[in-house]
Amino acid sequence: FFLMIRRPPRSTLFPYTTLFRSYTDYIRIGRHTARGWQPARVRVSANLDKGGPYVANELIHEDGHAVHMMALRTRPAFFDLGDAVYYEALADVPAWSVAAPDFQRRYLGTVLDPGPSNEALFAGVALDLTWGLFELQMLDHPDADPNQLWSALTERYLHIQPHPELSWWALRVQLVHVPGYMINYALGAVITADLREKIAARQLSPVELTKAVLARAEKLQPVLNCFTQVFRTPRTLRRLIVGGRFS
Repeated sequence: FFLMIRRPPRSTLFPYTTLFRSYTDYIRIGRHTARGWQPARVRVSANLDKGGPYVANELIHEDGHAVHMMALRTRPAFFDLGDAVYYEALADVPAWSVAAPDFQRRYLGTVLDPGPSNEALFAGVALDLTWGLFELQMLDHPDADPNQLWSALTERYLHIQPHPELSWWALRVQLVHVPGYMINYALGAVITADLREKIAARQLSPVELTKAVLARAEKLQPVLNCFTQVFRTPRTLRRLIVGGRFS
């Protein structure tokens, strides 16, 4: 697949901040040809001007989407990733390895303090959960002030000082582009945790796990197959992936 990264111009509206944005999509879907199967061609696009665990997490998350798209092997009418809650969860399986010491040692050349590393990872998960709750409450109460609601939720659950004068809930484009989507990240975190637990039972380290996912190794092909067969029901997928209920 293609990875396209560019440094965006500094915002004139917010001169001291830039938003990290990333996106993955098809250039060409997979198809059968006279020479055999031709995998999908995928592009990961990202705007960034600085690094850090969060940026690494996001880039690997998008790479996970790219691998999933290339792993699809079906006719064009069914060429789709399936339910968002599952494919967002799958993309986070390798991305969560960013907080693991052996992953950092291998790919970053250093090891960060485990405390801040895990806090950085799960702070993002907690934010996604809060955004999911925010969307649900806004759907129930469309006349509510989103700034006031977001300030109340982040103060109660994340202990963030409220700033109702700022619309920082709108940092996630999904809130406008695909209303109701944020809950997929919130619920997907539970699935990601169970997937990683199941993979760890196969004695794959975070480094091996990331290499396997990004290289589409045969070790994880059964897991990928669960996600790529969109005709399976969520109950069937759950049983195939974790062997029972999500914990």
